[in-house]
Amino acid sequence: MMPDDDDDDDENHRIEGNFEWVTKDVHGLMKTFLRPDILFEDPDHSRNVVDIGCGTSTLPSLLAKSYTNVVGIDVNPKIVKEMNMRYEKVKNLRFICMDIYESRCDETYDLVIDKSTLDYLMSADPLVYLEKIRSNLLSKRKCGRYVTISFYKPSFMEDLLEASGFELVRTTTLGDEQYVYISKRSETREPNEEKQKRVLSEIFIRNDRSMLDDKVRMCRIREKMNSSSCSLLETYNIIFSDTEREEYKYEDFLRDTRIYFQKKKAESGPYHFMNADMALDFLRTMQ
Repeated sequence: MMPDDDDDDDENHRIEGNFEWVTKDVHGLMKTFLRPDILFEDPDHSRNVVDIGCGTSTLPSLLAKSYTNVVGIDVNPKIVKEMNMRYEKVKNLRFICMDIYESRCDETYDLVIDKSTLDYLMSADPLVYLEKIRSNLLSKRKCGRYVTISFYKPSFMEDLLEASGFELVRTTTLGDEQYVYISKRSETREPNEEKQKRVLSEIFIRNDRSMLDDKVRMCRIREKMNSSSCSLLETYNIIFSDTEREEYKYEDFLRDTRIYFQKKKAESGPYHFMNADMALDFLRTMQ
């Protein structure tokens, strides 16, 4: 990342605010999809809930009004510290710092909520993540529910969840571009690794999207690069997934960025950094 004396101030500003990853209408999300009487046949408020990748969203505080025990998980210790201070008077709400890939949670939850965290991890190892939820986080009681909010279409996501040992309860739309998938642990089907890999290999075919139509990619670029400038290597790793980088090498990216800057008639070149707007503009030239 390009050195900037304001970087710490920018990060602190983002942490102090409320960043809503999937929708600004968090109250609507709660009212329409996450109330106990909607998710469970028995709307008993005495349920454990976890929000994975909670960030600084206000959703955990809304959940705490309807459920007995709510936990927010985030990998960023600064966010966890801030959120615990912010809601220290809410006795049934707490935040813990945890890397779900590296750690094992001691609690199980009747409701596991994932606001596009699975989407974000599609370029990492989504199968390990899903198995962590199924075998470690989600309660083994029949009432346990896993809710994931995703930009990915049902033709892909429903097959991935079923191949990973989940049973779909229902799928509904959220706005014009997102979906809410509600599932539970399958009582008859274990994860099928062969089917999982086949579904993942067809991800872009099933979603029929170009890179600029890939809202997850665009959100990742905006979040990771924000208003700062990143080195070309950092930009390359943010823009493209692991699979894409196997085919489109960094040397190819450097060649194309040189051409890109030449076409833009960059007066202060050679360029060694990109911000989010430049990265998105660069992607447009690739379509």
